[in-house]
Amino acid sequence: MTVAGRPATCREHEASHPVPPAVLQRITPERATVAIKMIHGMTGFGRSAREEPALRIAVELRTVNHRYAEVSLRLPHYLNYLEARLRRRVATRLGRGRAEVSIHIDRVAGEPCRLTLNRAVVEGLLEVQETLRSQYGLPGELDVASLARFPDALSTRPAAESLAEAEVSALESALDEAVEAVVSMRQEEGRMISCDIEARLETVAGLRADIEQRAGAAPEVLSRRLQERLADLLPEGRTVDPDRLAQEVALLAERIDVTEELVRLGGYLDQVRTIVQGDGEGAGKRLEFTLQEMNRETNTIGSKISDSAIGERVIAIKLELERMREQVHNVA
Repeated sequence: MTVAGRPATCREHEASHPVPPAVLQRITPERATVAIKMIHGMTGFGRSAREEPALRIAVELRTVNHRYAEVSLRLPHYLNYLEARLRRRVATRLGRGRAEVSIHIDRVAGEPCRLTLNRAVVEGLLEVQETLRSQYGLPGELDVASLARFPDALSTRPAAESLAEAEVSALESALDEAVEAVVSMRQEEGRMISCDIEARLETVAGLRADIEQRAGAAPEVLSRRLQERLADLLPEGRTVDPDRLAQEVALLAERIDVTEELVRLGGYLDQVRTIVQGDGEGAGKRLEFTLQEMNRETNTIGSKISDSAIGERVIAIKLELERMREQVHNVA
């Protein structure tokens, strides 16, 4: 979808492709004005047909989620010599995901062809007939008309078991058209995923800012709690050396310092935005890795600081990361 020759923004895309209200609420005005360049989903369907002087070509292509790039190709057996060539053509354009391609070619009336007997199928049918007659006493005989009705017993094959170069070009053109239809659907899915991820990134950024603010006050809170506990434990009238107390607080503050983790988490947030707004190439795997690192930093923050409010925000971040990971599983 484009608007005035440029990629649609999240808001403009949602006008024609509504997003659930819970997602819309998390998209800030600043983020809504960012044009999403392209990440692609992995689900799509495309169909194309070509009519040539001597044959009709029909191509169907569907793609679904898959961890790797995988192309399954079904085409007439006499065109197996083209399989690797066509497989590469699809894989190069689509990238990650499982693609199922079905190619049908019909020769027009009058084109020379030959009828082929599948001896293995016919002999198998005759053996089954003999078994039914001898062991079960069933009557009946197979004749030519009956055998011809069985799938694969007889098959027609073109006299020329290959395509002319012009016909191969027509086939590739039909395949390209089906691929482009799939790419268009995957782009639409990618825009929806992008809007959702952008919104969740805003939520995580806000939670990270809250943690940073509370973590900055953690040493002071720690010092106060330590003084209160010592006051409860020490006999009345006894005090702790202030220098010694300050030294202990400094050591504990160093242990709970999460500055590095927060900086790295902020950097990963920027990386995810860059990937989502980038050219989309290899985006799925890059996003998976980056979200995994974000989850690692979040776990470290939660393990260092035993503060209930920070703990709640850590859990909230992990929930958002898990939801983003579920979406990223759909990104090519």
